[in-house]
Amino acid sequence: MNSKSEGSKSEPISLAGQLIPVTFLGATLVLADHNGQPYVVMRALVTAMGLDWRSQYVKLTEKFGSSVVEITTVAEDGKPRTMICLALRKLPGWLYSLNPGKLSAELRPKVLRYQDECDEVLWKHWTGTYVPQHSVANVTLSRMHLAYEREHTRTCLELAKCTELGLGDALYDKYSRLCAQLGARVVSITSMTPGLAQKRLPLEGGAT
Repeated sequence: MNSKSEGSKSEPISLAGQLIPVTFLGATLVLADHNGQPYVVMRALVTAMGLDWRSQYVKLTEKFGSSVVEITTVAEDGKPRTMICLALRKLPGWLYSLNPGKLSAELRPKVLRYQDECDEVLWKHWTGTYVPQHSVANVTLSRMHLAYEREHTRTCLELAKCTELGLGDALYDKYSRLCAQLGARVVSITSMTPGLAQKRLPLEGGAT
């Protein structure tokens, strides 16, 4: 079956640091970072639920096509892998499009658990706020991730209303240094606030 669909996009990325494995109900689900946003690798999720991938692929591309992307990773063996991914914010819509009443008695309890819990668990892993019980190390890690998320959000808001390039650069420098301390990814200043880059063009001899 041809995995390409109209309206889907292919974005080659490196495997390292871009995929987040998530253990849920004994299965390994995968989050993918696409342009700084969380996407769910759908084949892994569909398979873990015990559902048929072909039929669910058709539903994804027909009903959720605008939120589906094809992400091509380079695996550890050097070979490309293309993954069909759905934006995490749209996952509840797909989950609740499943009718447990039409499933076998064996699959029904698992699908209900996925509908009730899966998107929240994935979101907590993405934001770094998922903490297993009795894990001091994970509590510390979550606090670090929360510090990053707060600073990232604050920086975006401040840059959006910033009218001085020097102040904007200083805010972004502080954000970058925090990312380095936490080992977190650094979102480019142009991705965070495209408008600030446009202000800089006339000063640096760019197009007006």
